[in-house]
Amino acid sequence: MRGTKEEGMGTNLGEILRFVMWSAMWFLAGTTMFFGVISWVKVYTKRKRLAWYFLGTFFYLWFIFWIIINTSTLHIDFFTPFSTTVLMYFFVALIAFFAFCFLEVFPVGYFSRKERRERRRKRNLEKRREENRRIQRYWTERI
Repeated sequence: MRGTKEEGMGTNLGEILRFVMWSAMWFLAGTTMFFGVISWVKVYTKRKRLAWYFLGTFFYLWFIFWIIINTSTLHIDFFTPFSTTVLMYFFVALIAFFAFCFLEVFPVGYFSRKERRERRRKRNLEKRREENRRIQRYWTERI
């Protein structure tokens, strides 16, 4: 048989589709993970430049790792899209994606900042009232 895998003359469509699915899952896992990492770094360090350094380093290392895995396992017998390794990375990416969404919607310290703002408002209101009482006492004593 000409062009079969036994002769090393090519691959079948199922293996190509499996490779494409596997690569897509790794790529999606990687992108969601580094977006999750960038959001955590941005929130906790409050330094955008440092966050971009983390993002660049993470993306670079992920890309190198992805290329090494892809080139060393082009036959992809073990690394099917439904293998435990890829599923583990997929769930880690899913967790990172939800963490990213949660941090974008509810940044860390939002509620405490709101409470601080409320306490500051009450304290300032009390200071104004005290000042008004003092002024009123001053003018009532003068009259």
